[in-house]
Amino acid sequence: MQTFLFVGRKNQDGVLLEERDVDMYLLQRHFRSAASYMQEPVRMGDVIPLTDVQQAVDIIPVFGQARNRDIDSTNTLELSNTFYLNNFSSKELYHVLLSDFA
Repeated sequence: MQTFLFVGRKNQDGVLLEERDVDMYLLQRHFRSAASYMQEPVRMGDVIPLTDVQQAVDIIPVFGQARNRDIDSTNTLELSNTFYLNNFSSKELYHVLLSDFA
């Protein structure tokens, strides 16, 4: 399992807000503070029992202003580091994640 952080906008009280125009929360891949021996960031992750998995979530890569020509349909989740949490796949799960982890 890979870990992600909520990194989007917050209001004055620190409450996480949905991103404008998309109504989804912004996530960023979580990296270790120490880089690998090749000086590349190392993704945070963990091994968890399959019985602890309740439901998968859908994430959507944020592509930005300029197109990265290295990204295609086979590697978009590997090369992207910023994502939207897709709230349209399961509204109930979306609100549980928001209240538990935001």
